[in-house]
Amino acid sequence: MDAIFESLNLEPDNVNIIRGKLTRPEIRILRFLMNSSLKKVDDLLQIFGPKDKIPDNDLLPTLIYSGSRNATGQVLKVVNEARGSCGGENNPHSTLIRRYHAVTGKLDKVDIIGGFEGAEFPCISCTMALGLGQNWSRVRRVITIGRADPSNICQMIGRCGRDGKPGLAILFMEKKRKGGKNKAEDFSSSDKRTDDLRMDALAITPVCLRICFSIDNLLGYIPRSPEDANVSRERLQEESEGFLACKCSNCQPKEAELLRKHISRMTLENFVSMCENASDLEDIDDVVPKKKGNTRENNNIELIPILSDLSERLIADFAHFFCFQFSESSSFVPSDLFDQEDADAISKSLDKIQDSSSLNKCIGGEKISGQSEMLYSSVKNFLEGDDYQNHLAKLATYNQHIEREMQRLLREKQEAVDRKAQSEKDKRNEAEERRRIAADKKRAIDLDKVNKVKQKELDKVEKEKKASEKKEANVIAKQKKAEEKKNKDIESKRKAEEMKLEKEVKKKRKMRRIISRKRKKNPE
Repeated sequence: MDAIFESLNLEPDNVNIIRGKLTRPEIRILRFLMNSSLKKVDDLLQIFGPKDKIPDNDLLPTLIYSGSRNATGQVLKVVNEARGSCGGENNPHSTLIRRYHAVTGKLDKVDIIGGFEGAEFPCISCTMALGLGQNWSRVRRVITIGRADPSNICQMIGRCGRDGKPGLAILFMEKKRKGGKNKAEDFSSSDKRTDDLRMDALAITPVCLRICFSIDNLLGYIPRSPEDANVSRERLQEESEGFLACKCSNCQPKEAELLRKHISRMTLENFVSMCENASDLEDIDDVVPKKKGNTRENNNIELIPILSDLSERLIADFAHFFCFQFSESSSFVPSDLFDQEDADAISKSLDKIQDSSSLNKCIGGEKISGQSEMLYSSVKNFLEGDDYQNHLAKLATYNQHIEREMQRLLREKQEAVDRKAQSEKDKRNEAEERRRIAADKKRAIDLDKVNKVKQKELDKVEKEKKASEKKEANVIAKQKKAEEKKNKDIESKRKAEEMKLEKEVKKKRKMRRIISRKRKKNPE
């Protein structure tokens, strides 16, 4: 602000400053990290689909902002490559994209602005020089390449959706800026609020991007934490004003990723539905068109002798042709029109030359009328000549030899593979046999253990049986012995009673005899 006052020679007291919000809720802001370098801008390949699927007039009106004039030219090249129209960057009347910068001629600027307003082409590759004083309502998408001052980016993305309809802002940020802060850990609370710090903070902040731009415009810094008090205050104010929920890539990362994968399919017809219903998009794999390789022959490749002979013959034939065309002395020599590099280019592309027009592509067009026909005739004579035919015969013989050697090597390789497979099979069989024997042995051991256990149990039962029988025999023997003793006692008792009885009988008999003798003595 001070710089403006000083430049315009104004006193702050004489100026009324009206402050207002610059928030544009209709613009959806997507921030993507670049996978390619800032110089190549190959990330644009994923933005534009091929022209055979989407015609130029169906593409979204787009402004692509770069940081330098040279970068705008590279953007032209990549966009044309993505659309499948390589070389279209050299067409000043392209129906796809044109470029605009500070050094663009005045008439070209008028043509570009008029053509874009008239929908003659949908895209402009430009610098900040474009946009000052413009209020286009047809711009639907703005793409910025690389880190830049957030206030400038805010101006750039503000050029889409000016009709109140949805707009899309895509911020491509390089992953690493040399000398910059490239991750959250690089920042500290003591950092001064410099332009570089704001630029780097915008590339890594997890805060809602819509709120970031609003705070930067009001307070001059990019918040790096959702816990920032100003972030909470701004969010509450947006809610109180009835703003729709933000759908930037920080607030809706999944939807942003889905949009990135489908963005090459965007057209004027489906743009609004894709932006508003991004969550309904199918999650597909990334499909990024591959850059076409350089089709020019490598000039560092050394020519084989037969092709070197062709180059020498072409130079000699052109020298004769030149002398015939310019019989009088001229201010230039044959090598100025057809040199060794041109001859080698023809020799290296010999298999691609079918006629004089294909030969023309090798040398970039003829310099003298009839040059192409003469050179093609020389090439044709060379191809039909004995030297080249002998070379082809030798080449065929060599190729046959190579083929036989390849077959032999393939057979040997296959035999080695078969041997290895058989060896592995034998090893597997041996291992299987060892496992079977081990299993049988284990089963035998287990069975032997079981048998031993059973035998032990049988022995125990037999032992218990014998012990029981012995015990029973002992009991019976004791009972028998007791019985015998009892019987013996009874017998002894009986005998004792018999002896007692016999004694009594004897005693009685003795008494009778005594009594009988007494009676005999005393007969009374």
